[in-house]
Amino acid sequence: NIYYSVKYNDKTRTDDFRRQLYADHHPSEYFNSDANSRISLLRSEVPMLKGEFSSYSIILFALVIVLITFMLARIISSESRNIGTLMALGYRKNELAAHYVLYALLPTVIGGIAGLLISIPFSKAFTAFFFNDFDSFPYDIQIRPVYLLVPIIPIILNSITCAAVTLFLLRKDAVKLIKQEKSAGKVRTLFKGKNIGFKLLYALRVLVGNPLRTVVFIIGMCTASVIILLGGICQDSQRNVVEHVLPDMMGAAKYEPGLKAFQTGAVENGETLIDVMFEVPGTKAAFNLVGYDEDNTLLKRETVSGAPVEYGEYYLTSAAANCYGISAGDEFTFVHRITGEHFTVTVTDIIDNNALKLLITSKKNAARIVGVYPDQYNNILSEVPVTIPDEKVLMIADFDTYKNNFEQLLSATKAVYTILLAVGIIVCVLIVNLLAGMIIDENNRNISMLKVLGYHDREIGNIILSPNHFLLPCCYLLAIPVTAYMAKLMMADSVTNSGIWIDVVIKPQTIFIYFVIVAAAYLVSLVFAKRRLDRVEMTVSLKQED
Repeated sequence: NIYYSVKYNDKTRTDDFRRQLYADHHPSEYFNSDANSRISLLRSEVPMLKGEFSSYSIILFALVIVLITFMLARIISSESRNIGTLMALGYRKNELAAHYVLYALLPTVIGGIAGLLISIPFSKAFTAFFFNDFDSFPYDIQIRPVYLLVPIIPIILNSITCAAVTLFLLRKDAVKLIKQEKSAGKVRTLFKGKNIGFKLLYALRVLVGNPLRTVVFIIGMCTASVIILLGGICQDSQRNVVEHVLPDMMGAAKYEPGLKAFQTGAVENGETLIDVMFEVPGTKAAFNLVGYDEDNTLLKRETVSGAPVEYGEYYLTSAAANCYGISAGDEFTFVHRITGEHFTVTVTDIIDNNALKLLITSKKNAARIVGVYPDQYNNILSEVPVTIPDEKVLMIADFDTYKNNFEQLLSATKAVYTILLAVGIIVCVLIVNLLAGMIIDENNRNISMLKVLGYHDREIGNIILSPNHFLLPCCYLLAIPVTAYMAKLMMADSVTNSGIWIDVVIKPQTIFIYFVIVAAAYLVSLVFAKRRLDRVEMTVSLKQED
């Protein structure tokens, strides 16, 4: 056997090169580097991880922007009297906006640099874990210089956000800002005359009285719930592939010996196939063209629609159809890897198989496309091991082979989900602590009054910190469809790399378990918030002016 390797400097001339090579030398097979599992596993894993981390980075940064907006609104509201005075003295709104931009600029700079420094040892540790599942070989961790400029992005975006929010909030006249008009009176009259218990009435007034804070809590808790729940749904979906999809992908067959070359003749205890890999223009994901005999009983070919398969027509498996965006009745164009010749066929229906990307047709059709005789074959399906001389066997695939490859592909993602679970819990704790602290600051006088009236600290904590209890389950319920949609996007993106279409599976027990995790994080946050509530000094609070 003679092998050659080619690197294309000009991708547009790939087909020309193949045609010339085929005309001069008649190669027996062509593989791109993605067909080599030792290479493709590495190449496919990295985009999956990059996509997952990038998605979460965008979500978390969007949450930070929301929090900055909320904090600035509170700061400007609390300092409206000073701002109005400065405006009356001749300060322009642009000058005041520049002042408040510094509130976010300095923490952003410090956080960006700290995050960059932390990412270096984290990347080394994660890379060591990542390569542990693959063949041992020397490698270097290189950080592109352009990545050192990443902290500039949040600095610019945060500054723009701060300037926009400040200018929007400074639209009021200086006199109104100096008077520091409030709507507390309106809040005190909310639900007046309604037959509502004191605790529930107080909670409703807190929620409705500050709608911006309520919206921030909903956004923050939904985000935290999505981050926490996404890992669970993705793992359920992936386990479903191992438990149900992979065992059923080969139909009744248990073994699949692939041959080095086409041959003829009968095979005892086996069904012969023409099985050749093809490409689709514009994509990296390859598929296999499979030609079978009409009396083949081992090849799985049940259609999604339930219609019977017509021998001699063309059928795509659901994994291939989802990958290439093809539906029943569509035309499908692909390229012969050896000759570079293009073919277009009409897909009659979709075969229910999410694990293998195949185009299934008769042996006669496959032989015409591949360029062999219909009685030749290079692949065998069997329920028992088939006796074949070792020198003719290219490789033997079975369920364990596919299972091991898939589990190896997903091994690193499990660590990602664990990391993100921790991140989600931290986000939940921070959001609840931040907003609970704001509620306590806004209700210092009420807390003091309750203490004067003889309420115990535990009772006061239940009254002051209870408003968000009503929102927590609502936020989690809102997060479920969002998480399912994100999981669907991630699973659809992974089919190009793994070759397996992963349906999103949502198990009730997973929803319950992760709600318990969210609720536990929420309750832990309230424990820290209650410590702050206990430190409220009632004599000082009661002396405060309106």
